[in-house]
Amino acid sequence: TYSRGDLAAIATLTSSFKVDGHRGDLVILRGAQANAAFHGRTYITDEDILTAAELALPHRVKAQPFQEGSVNAYDLEETLEQARSEFGDGEPGEESEQQEADANPVKKKRP
Repeated sequence: TYSRGDLAAIATLTSSFKVDGHRGDLVILRGAQANAAFHGRTYITDEDILTAAELALPHRVKAQPFQEGSVNAYDLEETLEQARSEFGDGEPGEESEQQEADANPVKKKRP
């Protein structure tokens, strides 16, 4: 599971590195979920997000003239800490919007 704080942190990571589109965000979220599952957890942590971001972002970051287009772990960690201070942590295991929707399904009326 993931919280709104996790989603905001991921969005902040991708926007701070000027990644176009939302595919990077989705890949980081799915990668973080996979890493959490690999470690036997049902919720994602900052370490999961950082691990997924290290894999998902390097080829998505555009290099500026006279600059490297690489992403290093230190920059990712600093940006994630800034995002957490701005948007909050979101408790591990906090219910996600998807879980809330699954818990309260919309019932369709039959004719």
